[in-house]
Amino acid sequence: MAASCRIDDEAVLNRVGELCGTIPSAARKILEEIDDWDGSVTEVSKRLIPNLDKHVRGLTSQLHG
Repeated sequence: MAASCRIDDEAVLNRVGELCGTIPSAARKILEEIDDWDGSVTEVSKRLIPNLDKHVRGLTSQLHG
């Protein structure tokens, strides 16, 4: 992908690593700031956060593997 966009491969990998370090905490923060008046945010969080963490761990493992 990077080559077809004329982007340095290393730059893409570095950016993916940066995003892996920031997206999970940003998602948690955003979800905490939403008024959960009907409990739907809690339900979404229960499904989203574990899957997001798993995905980030997989990406991180591939980057450093």
